[in-house]
Amino acid sequence: MADIYSILNLSSKYISTDHANGDTVTVTIYDLADSSTVPLTSNLAIPVNSSGHFRFGLANITTQPTTEKQYLAICTGSPSAIERHVKIDVNDWIDQISVMTANTGINPVTITVQESDTTPIGEVKVSIEDLGGKVQGSSKTNASGVALFNLDAGGYNVKVQKNGVNFDFTSYAMTVTTSGSLTITGTPLSIPVPVNPDNCKIWFRESTQGGSLQGQSNATLKIKQLPFNPSNNFRLGDEVKASYDSATQVFYWEVGKGAVVTVKNALTVSTKSFTVPQVAIAELQSLL
Repeated sequence: MADIYSILNLSSKYISTDHANGDTVTVTIYDLADSSTVPLTSNLAIPVNSSGHFRFGLANITTQPTTEKQYLAICTGSPSAIERHVKIDVNDWIDQISVMTANTGINPVTITVQESDTTPIGEVKVSIEDLGGKVQGSSKTNASGVALFNLDAGGYNVKVQKNGVNFDFTSYAMTVTTSGSLTITGTPLSIPVPVNPDNCKIWFRESTQGGSLQGQSNATLKIKQLPFNPSNNFRLGDEVKASYDSATQVFYWEVGKGAVVTVKNALTVSTKSFTVPQVAIAELQSLL
């Protein structure tokens, strides 16, 4: 089983893999032309959330290719020993990552993710497991809300996830015969804007390894630099825990726009500093 990525500019692209939460994931890349090992400046994938999702920057390939290439990346998790294979096609005409089929079945399967009014939801992570819990394919929906797979006949469980979107279930049953299709409805979060227009609400969600949302978090935010504003909630040096909104199931801080802050222990990131953007609402993941 292998995910297939078509890429033009490796220096700004990533491959994504799923392992066990808490794993250390090492990446080995081979040149398929001669099976040689490709030198890397770093071979460690970076966790991007608390559900076992990792990404590896292809800028870590020491000598970036200037011609068409095919690579095979083998991503190994420890201590879980989960291994993922990713085939990488470097073409001279494709300017995007296109996740193609993620397995070698013979039956075409279409997963469609949309809002209740049929508005498509793109960039939804879709994972397909067999009834034994083994991942048989993973991809993301395109701008039309569609992810395509090829699967063998049988029963499967489809899992979907996107920050900022609620789904009725964590898993959806599907049976594949000569073909298969499943439409899943999601509801985008409606997060209230701050009462103070000078503030930005920075929000995030915490999930268990199984994908269930958590109602507790140890995340804190420390103010390192604060633009002058008499209505600011915080003072320089304040370190505060994230508030929790049970209605939307999100954690958040309301901080003055333009402040420089450090966030600790959120979304598996130990420490990260950034400038609060000049917007009313910002997802923490986009700032890390």
